[in-house]
Amino acid sequence: MMMISWIFLVIGLHAQPAYNQCLKDQQSLLLAFKNDLVYDPSSQIAKWNPSVDCCDWGGITCDKEGHVTGLDLSSQNVYGSINDSSSLFGLEFLQSLNLAYNDFDSLLGFSKLTQRLTYLNLSNAYSEGQLPVDFSLITSLVTLDLSLAARNVYMVYLDHLENLVQNLTELRHLYLDYINILAHNNWAGVISSSLPNLQVLSLTSCGLRGSLDSSLGNLKHLSVILLDGNNFSSGIPESLADLQNLTVLSLPGCDLTGLLPSKIFQVPTLKTIDLSGNEMLQGALPDSVGALELENLDLSGCGFSGPIPDSMQTLTSLRYLDLSANRFTGPIPSFQLSKNHLVWVNFYQNNLTGGIPSSHWEGFDTLEYLNLASNYLTGRFPESFLTLKSLRELHLSNNSFSGNINDPSNVSSYYKLNTMDLSSNKFEGPIPGFIFKLAALSTLKLSSNKFTGRVDLHMFGRLKELQALDLSYNNLTVSVDRSESASASLSQISTLKLASCYMQHFPDLNLDLSYNQLSGEIPNWIWEVF
Repeated sequence: MMMISWIFLVIGLHAQPAYNQCLKDQQSLLLAFKNDLVYDPSSQIAKWNPSVDCCDWGGITCDKEGHVTGLDLSSQNVYGSINDSSSLFGLEFLQSLNLAYNDFDSLLGFSKLTQRLTYLNLSNAYSEGQLPVDFSLITSLVTLDLSLAARNVYMVYLDHLENLVQNLTELRHLYLDYINILAHNNWAGVISSSLPNLQVLSLTSCGLRGSLDSSLGNLKHLSVILLDGNNFSSGIPESLADLQNLTVLSLPGCDLTGLLPSKIFQVPTLKTIDLSGNEMLQGALPDSVGALELENLDLSGCGFSGPIPDSMQTLTSLRYLDLSANRFTGPIPSFQLSKNHLVWVNFYQNNLTGGIPSSHWEGFDTLEYLNLASNYLTGRFPESFLTLKSLRELHLSNNSFSGNINDPSNVSSYYKLNTMDLSSNKFEGPIPGFIFKLAALSTLKLSSNKFTGRVDLHMFGRLKELQALDLSYNNLTVSVDRSESASASLSQISTLKLASCYMQHFPDLNLDLSYNQLSGEIPNWIWEVF
């Protein structure tokens, strides 16, 4: 009895259909498509071999019956044209098509694509001309990406946005970055009325003008808004606060004006807010910002004022914070609860005051960039800055920090620091010895302080990566070792500023301009130096 069961089992196994075995008509269509194109010999399409099951070809996905459901030839250096007669349009079961980052002369006939298609990505697959609108006839689309790279901005244009989106009621993701939308009147109304299920809207640098319309607040599923670099010249509509699924609001460089609605900071799902580069956008940060789970906040280059709310101390997931070039006042709150995530902090050019308690910056192991320059900060140099083991850039210039900078004994954690700018403060005493152990340092600016003592210029030769050094306008006496070996140690420095350093000898520096393509007259300053 067991033998009979085993026989039936074997027969049953051999009777199973061969899933993913490519159907002959599918293979023929793919090979015909290949023959219409020009491609790099190293690309996936070049390796399509008729003797191999087409479901195993690179970039091909099949269903159980052997129909091609996915075609991905992105970034494969494919050239040529796709027109009405392309065999591509015979793939009736195609659900996903990705031809991004290639270089097609024309993209025509896409209205013939199957109504099963839900994903179409042609981003950076073409570079100029008028954008066809027959994509609007593929009514099954969920994702449509026709965006360009920034270098091709406005080289492709779209006459009427409505003609492209009017039938795409199932669309959830729309990317048209750097396409010049000519008829931009009521673009927001067109989007909100035509795409009720939209979740991601990306129209970066599309030449949009006029007001940022409140009708966007009607798109209840919208989670990502990317409208960077347009020219709205209007305020931010309060209706955006009605988008309770919104995670990303990105409107940098959009000529926005007026007061920022405080309700924006009450959308509980927000992870990223970028309103940078809108000089006429004003307002204050409300306390409600601390209730969000923000990861990225960029308000740089705006007109915000008032204190930085203490509630920001509760932003435990914050990674990127840029409030530079505003008019914020008062002290800098502690961000201790963010210390496990913060990578970038920039408070440059505000009206911030007070000292920096050293305890506020302890344990920030992920912090790479810290800029507190051009404020009214006072007190001593926070020693905790020298424990930030991932820190690459430290900017404290143009403040009123004062006193000696202590010289800690252990500098093993400072090796990543490549830029330190302490210029235009009131620091005193000798240049701390730890500076000469910062092996990765490429830029060091200590000018316009009250540093004292004698320093041998060629001690900076220990810093093998140092390219820019500014010791000007202190009370330092800089001595020069004129030996050949000492001069060689400074050969990597390209910018050296030593004004008012009580020097008695000109440093022996080398200028090597060999093997270049210089032309024209020799500048006069060369004869003055040599």
